Amino acid sequence: MTTNVEAALTPPADGEGHKVEVKAFRVSDIPDAMALKGWTQAEQIMRRWFTGAPYVMTKAVKKGDKKASELPAEQVMTDLPFEWLFTGSARVKPVVDDVVAKLKRVNNYNALVGRVLTSSPIEKQLSNGLVQLMRRLSKLGAIDLEQGQLRNCYFDFSAKSAIELDECAQFNYLTVGTTPKEQAIDAMDDVYGALGGFAIKIAATSMWTVREPGVPAKIVIDEIGLYVRDTYDFLNSGGEDQFLGYWNATDVRDATGVLARPAQRYTDLKASTSPRIEDQGKTFYRVTNDSFNQYRALHNKGGDFLIFSTVHKVKVDIEIPIGKIDIAEFVDRSGGAK
Repeated sequence: MTTNVEAALTPPADGEGHKVEVKAFRVSDIPDAMALKGWTQAEQIMRRWFTGAPYVMTKAVKKGDKKASELPAEQVMTDLPFEWLFTGSARVKPVVDDVVAKLKRVNNYNALVGRVLTSSPIEKQLSNGLVQLMRRLSKLGAIDLEQGQLRNCYFDFSAKSAIELDECAQFNYLTVGTTPKEQAIDAMDDVYGALGGFAIKIAATSMWTVREPGVPAKIVIDEIGLYVRDTYDFLNSGGEDQFLGYWNATDVRDATGVLARPAQRYTDLKASTSPRIEDQGKTFYRVTNDSFNQYRALHNKGGDFLIFSTVHKVKVDIEIPIGKIDIAEFVDRSGGAK
């Protein structure tokens, strides 16, 4: 990706050549194109990367092995509006509505946070989400592992930020735009430009554990919080330089060069590997992760960072009975780590 102003010779009327400066496309022009397309969040997020001090995100941070609360402020964005997901793309709200519907009322069985149906009582009965929730509760002191029972506890996390919830109450998540099918058919919009494929995490923002004589002990949740946790980086994996589309200073095209047909994106290998394509008399340049990595090396600017959204809270009615056999399964599957 060139970063200079190129000089071109054009023939004047008198036949003598003279120099005319022609501005070459630069990867740093992409936010301008996003602005022209009305991609407000994608533009702001990318401009943040370009103005940041040079920083390459570590794999530990990307995978979540290092706590976001331990990172410098410039490496974490915390104010992405969650509700923007619904206006920045037509594809996100149906996904969120579906998961909210599944959690709105839960009594024992639920694949996201409850038990799962099994053919035998000796099979694993706790969903992965419930195991994760119990892991959180164990760390909070709400489970007596020695006695194999719950303690009476109440936790109000409704005022906590997404970063705080991520470390104390998150129990499940859903992904958006990460499957090959989604990557092939999802329209290029503000959410796509800002986040690409991303995760929406689910946390319990108001919950308690109940142990009363004569009734089964249970976990009760009456409010959940949804939030985005994403990484804004240009790390390559699997030895491939990730393709990010064809761009110029005003617009973008997909791999085929036809933005209006998103289902054909990535299907034309020759187009997706060509350094440039022509469409409607305009030239578009191939952009990959390494385009940004090269910019960072050349200009000593470009800082990767984590993205957290605001928390979207939803009232729910979730009750999960928990007995000794459930706590024994939890200990077996998680080591009962506190």
